[in-house]
Amino acid sequence: EPQRTRLVGGRAALGAALPGRLDEHYAEARAGGPEAELRGMWVHLFDDSLKTRGGIHGMLDVAAAADLNTVVVQVARRHDAYYRSEELPRTVDPAMSTNLDLLDELIPAARDRGLDVHAWVSVLPTTHPYYDGLDVGEDHVRTRHGPGSDEPWTTRRRDGTSGDYLDPGVPGVQDHVAAVLAELARDYDVDAVHVDYLRYEGEEWGYHPTSLDRFRARDPQAAPMPDVGDPAWQAWRRQQTEDLARRVFLEVAEADPDAAVSLAASTMGGIPGSFEATRAYRDVFQDWPGWLRDGLIDAAMPMNYFREDIPEQRTWLDQWLRFEGGLETGGRVLAVGQGSYLNTPEGSLAQLERARAATDGVVLYSYQQDTRAGQPRELLATLPTRLFDAPAPAPDLTAARAAEDKGHLQVEGVADGAEVHVRGAGERSVAADATGRAGFPLLEEGAWEVTVGEASTTVTIRAGQVTRAALPR
Repeated sequence: EPQRTRLVGGRAALGAALPGRLDEHYAEARAGGPEAELRGMWVHLFDDSLKTRGGIHGMLDVAAAADLNTVVVQVARRHDAYYRSEELPRTVDPAMSTNLDLLDELIPAARDRGLDVHAWVSVLPTTHPYYDGLDVGEDHVRTRHGPGSDEPWTTRRRDGTSGDYLDPGVPGVQDHVAAVLAELARDYDVDAVHVDYLRYEGEEWGYHPTSLDRFRARDPQAAPMPDVGDPAWQAWRRQQTEDLARRVFLEVAEADPDAAVSLAASTMGGIPGSFEATRAYRDVFQDWPGWLRDGLIDAAMPMNYFREDIPEQRTWLDQWLRFEGGLETGGRVLAVGQGSYLNTPEGSLAQLERARAATDGVVLYSYQQDTRAGQPRELLATLPTRLFDAPAPAPDLTAARAAEDKGHLQVEGVADGAEVHVRGAGERSVAADATGRAGFPLLEEGAWEVTVGEASTTVTIRAGQVTRAALPR
């Protein structure tokens, strides 16, 4: 199949040709108009910027004036909603204005300024020092499912020590996270839900009894308490984060086919060789390049947070940029998360220039800390004159999947770990996750046979839709 240059940001990487609708998306760029490029910033909830109407509008004014086109706005810090939700309790943050719905206020105001909105949720951590002294209430996930509760979901070390992260190997965790993100896509006109902390806290974590029981059930020869470095145990934990990423993608696609899934992707230290040698892959078990390649996410924002004035860290950044610039994304978007909070404005500008040349855009961390020294917003104020020549449209994050004319399948009701096989315009297999679901994103339209053991059924896949199929255990 012929190749073409991807007209996204400064990137001139070659990607596989896609059908006409994606070409139409880039028609303006080919005609000499402004190229699509993701230009964004994260805006967190650990100060008061998003807790009043004035703060929200002031932040959006800064973003528009900086020639940005995307704001990644935290809407739940640690499973407490700053918006209307039935899945999460209302935040007890005393700084949040009474009766203010962050997204109701922000979305139309962002639209007026030409800004895309990603609703950012930290999905697995349950607490933060900020919550010390706050009563989060009986409905909070840490109260219901934290250490010492009747049904704990928080992960553990090998010695049984409880942690603060939810364990993705627990069925209830997968249901909870998927429901939170699907609700956001269904109830609010966001351009994307933004998934953060879809990873383990470190390689010593993941020993929740439920996850261990599931692991041993898959492999009766497995050690009763596997070592941290056991390759099978490491692969198991990597599978749990992937299963949750797949579930989130399908639930969001069903809730709103036009809503994308973007990810704050982990990068730690350098990447002198393969991704499989990085801490992101082997310590926190997040294979985000694989998720991007396979269409489990629509956009990755790798957090390349390094200091420009430290030679080793500058080398690490450039290693990551070479890797990211060469990734096969299938037309999906990769925009570098840049650690402005670690750098002077000059250092950040140097990093941003290199990132734009290699990938599909840049995202600053953060609005509140755009420089490690100097005046707030010092870097943001320079962007229109020092970095961007003119405003540019944000890329359509769902354009790649829309162009492929593919649909999705969610198989339900099968046994944990059962092999589910589908055959139609191709063949695929996947093991059911902790909840008895097996997801198949991006299948060709038409009839597909679904088989689990001796049971089978036939489903019809339609472009842009999620088809559900139930098979007996």
